[in-house]
Amino acid sequence: IQIEQYFVLTVEARRPTEEEMEKLQIGPSDPVLSFTQTTFNTRSLPVEFVKSAILGDRYKLRIMLKPSA
Repeated sequence: IQIEQYFVLTVEARRPTEEEMEKLQIGPSDPVLSFTQTTFNTRSLPVEFVKSAILGDRYKLRIMLKPSA
């Protein structure tokens, strides 16, 4: 059984929130990469929501997009 899900991912470079500064131990001018992802099931209903922020100067992203068959 193959379950076809899809997700919508938004990536944004921005300044950190107060909470992020505290948890990541960074200052207000340190950049973060913000990720927001919503995963949908086969009926296009949301089944997962993820929101995260990582230190913008310590990561490198490699993204590959392939067309559907």
